[in-house]
Amino acid sequence: MKKTSLLIAIFLLVNQLVYAQSVTLATTTANPTKGTVVYNNSTNQLQYWNGSAWIPVTNAASGTGWAQSGNNIYKSNTGSVGIGVTNPANLLQINSIGSTGYSGNQFAIGNGTHAMGISQTDTLTSLKSSTNIALMPQNGEYGNVGINVAKPYNRLQIGSVGSTYLYGYDLVIGNGTSAAAFYQSSTAFNLYSSTKIVLKPNGDGSLSISDGVVSTTGNRVGISTSTPRGPLDVKGSTNSGNVKMAFYREYNAQPVTGGSNSANASISIYAQESVLGSQFIAVSDARIKNIVGISNQIKDLETVKSLQITDYTLKDHLQYGNKSFKKVIAQQVEEVYPQAITKITDVVPDIYTMTETVVFDHENKTLICTLAKSYDVKVGEKLQFVHPSEGIIKAEIIEVSGNSFTVKDWQYPTDKIFVYGREVNDFRSVDYEAISMLGISAIQQLAKENEELKAKLEQVKSDFSARLEAIEAQLPKIPTVK
Repeated sequence: MKKTSLLIAIFLLVNQLVYAQSVTLATTTANPTKGTVVYNNSTNQLQYWNGSAWIPVTNAASGTGWAQSGNNIYKSNTGSVGIGVTNPANLLQINSIGSTGYSGNQFAIGNGTHAMGISQTDTLTSLKSSTNIALMPQNGEYGNVGINVAKPYNRLQIGSVGSTYLYGYDLVIGNGTSAAAFYQSSTAFNLYSSTKIVLKPNGDGSLSISDGVVSTTGNRVGISTSTPRGPLDVKGSTNSGNVKMAFYREYNAQPVTGGSNSANASISIYAQESVLGSQFIAVSDARIKNIVGISNQIKDLETVKSLQITDYTLKDHLQYGNKSFKKVIAQQVEEVYPQAITKITDVVPDIYTMTETVVFDHENKTLICTLAKSYDVKVGEKLQFVHPSEGIIKAEIIEVSGNSFTVKDWQYPTDKIFVYGREVNDFRSVDYEAISMLGISAIQQLAKENEELKAKLEQVKSDFSARLEAIEAQLPKIPTVK
């Protein structure tokens, strides 16, 4: 019986609601039941009777609900809106913010333990979180984050990079014309800029970089040293390989000058152009050396006699043209005077050709090159390229397919590039200074032998004169004709 009564009541209520939806209300409607809900055809509002007046269910002006504006719906009272939480502490809050204290924001999201909040003042937009903040855009082509730029070409890009072509980096800052880029490869942290780079440390002006040891202290710069002895102090050196040079130095307590079109030296500072100074001091103090003894000049002369002076031109004809050289060959010198040979890592022009096609993948930082024929390059080898605008670049091969290969950690867009050759770790360079010293020792031996010959000649001349006088004394005297 109870179930039957309940069904009848529900049926009557539904009929009442359906009927009410078609009612047009007037202000003279007499005493409806409190809580009655109707739809007002005149105002197109859903209203309810509160016992004394008809109240729109969606009436923000009354402070009791939501209002419609066109296709929008809004709520403008002083309270907050909560989704998944009954006591929101922010204007719009999704779930509980726990004990984070993130209240009073325009928007907040929580999970009951941690939360993040967004607020806006007249001077500041604030995003705060009780955990780390991760930006992970999933755009299929780029997946980058841009600030003040609609289409970022870098993981995080602030502003436009203009025509600098700084694409595919970790962080780039641009002003629409110039830009600076930061990129971490598997071997180095790289900083690129289309303009000058200025470092201005505060305080005492000190700047230190560990491991590589670059430090500035008290208006002094030290490279490979944290205690620079002067305005610039460079410690350590690298082998120069074959370079053109002129030199002045002290050798065996004597000044030595010279020059060479292809010599080898230990270099601490490279300069593209001239170095200007009021004086130059070369240090060659015996107290820093373990002197073994004077070189064997006879042996040195024999070594010099074994050296082969060769006429040749260089394979890199784009740089050197057809200029002829008259010098030694490192491999031949190594056979007779190995101490004048140093093996270093350098590049040989064994490919020396322009690519047929190139494909630059800025997303993966790779460059695919196709050549006219195979040069038997291998994965792991490093090649040297000549870029149309960036100059010399080295990159490692990660894939080879027929006449094509792919290199990694590539940064520079291009539609063509010159492949110079591959890097080798047994590139031989000749220490022409060592050969010069060998020549001095040989010359000293020749001078010594010459002095001995001169002495012998003087002795022979003396003996000859004495014998001639003795012979003349034994001959009869011929009378003088008057």
